[in-house]
Amino acid sequence: MTEVIIDALRDSALVLPFLFAVYVIIEIIEHKLMFASKAKRMLRGKYAPLIGVGMGLIPQCGFSVMATNLYLSGNITVGTLIAVFIATSDEAIPILLSNADTAWKLLPMLGIKVLFALFMGYLLDLIFRKKNEEKFRIKDIEEPEEQGGEQEEEIGCCHHELKRADGRTDRKQNLKEYLLHPLIHSVKVFIYILIINFVFGTIIYFVGQDKINAFLSESGWYQPLVAGLIGLIPNCAASVIISQLYILGGLSFGSCVTGLSVNAGIAVALLFRKGKNIKENIFILAVLYLSGVVLGLILTPVPW
Repeated sequence: MTEVIIDALRDSALVLPFLFAVYVIIEIIEHKLMFASKAKRMLRGKYAPLIGVGMGLIPQCGFSVMATNLYLSGNITVGTLIAVFIATSDEAIPILLSNADTAWKLLPMLGIKVLFALFMGYLLDLIFRKKNEEKFRIKDIEEPEEQGGEQEEEIGCCHHELKRADGRTDRKQNLKEYLLHPLIHSVKVFIYILIINFVFGTIIYFVGQDKINAFLSESGWYQPLVAGLIGLIPNCAASVIISQLYILGGLSFGSCVTGLSVNAGIAVALLFRKGKNIKENIFILAVLYLSGVVLGLILTPVPW
């Protein structure tokens, strides 16, 4: 159990710096880019799922955390969120690259994930186009109008004078907004991640990774369904188990794609932790799982 505690602390500590960086970026987006029409168009526009997929391909679950926060704050669509989740591979990329037998399979695997992520992202955005437009319209009403930014530019001279007159207050406010708030938020999420890592680490410790691997290896046509459930575990251990089992030949190519498409790291847990709309959260989880399983079943005959 000492090993479980150490592993949970280590895995959680590795995420903390990235979480802090993510929340600093989120604060900047929320405060500095509030009036920037180009930024809004980028986050909400037709290229948003494509940008999301590009970020999701980076082997770090922090980008799926960022996408979750942007979604919950009303800055991106559900299609973009799902696209990021599907594209995310967490620890799989370095693990598969480290093995000579599976390194060459990584490119087609990522290609399939990218195409599928884009397909699901744009499909969901098309289905929920009106709902997305309404959500963004309400958010724009709740936030200051873009004209506010123009007015601020017009009185910029006076504004800067006020800053110089009371620069200490402004610096304190900036430090609070862009450093203290993200740090507090990061620590709260870190504690949540630590608990989850400890819980699932304990389960793996008592059940045994060998037994999990054996169970997956012995499953038949329904292997993608089981791999998808493993992928839903909000922990990097899920992508490690799936990748290692695929290297050992215990998982088919299709099942591996399913598990890695469904696995979005800690982001899904964060969605349920911070998202107030439970039905919407369950819908996102269901779409992520079912779409991944369908993709896996389609790819199961591939002899890789």
